[in-house]
Amino acid sequence: MDVTSPFAVPFNTDTVQQLLRRLPARQRVTLRLRFGQGLTDRQVAALLGCGVSTVRTLTLRGVRRVRELLSEQRTIDLRT
Repeated sequence: MDVTSPFAVPFNTDTVQQLLRRLPARQRVTLRLRFGQGLTDRQVAALLGCGVSTVRTLTLRGVRRVRELLSEQRTIDLRT
């Protein structure tokens, strides 16, 4: 599974933190470990006590949600 980091887009740290706070806890922790700490799926799975496939699913869902939130935020920014 190839998941592009949602943090590759130039956003300030506050924006990223605000978006992450809106995610469910397990997605938020998974994204922080994967992209913030640079851990592998296997390392995150060991830390969270779950399977690698669960980490991949949480990562995929978290990235999708962050993209949705970014899109919503851009729409709001364009209106103001």
